[in-house]
Amino acid sequence: LVGSEMCIRDRDIYDQEYPKIVNADSQDAAMEEYDKMISEMNDAGLEDVEKVITQNYQERMKLWNE
Repeated sequence: LVGSEMCIRDRDIYDQEYPKIVNADSQDAAMEEYDKMISEMNDAGLEDVEKVITQNYQERMKLWNE
């Protein structure tokens, strides 16, 4: 459940920041918003979410290959 909560927080950050990236006035402004989004997601635990996703994927691949 903790992984799910982190995933939801990261998704909320993405949903808030993505429009700012798309609507930025320049490529530099878009990159600034992107870097800000990634930083906020990392602070919210993105790395832990990625670990859980990778672990779940690897476990499913083991099942499919048996």
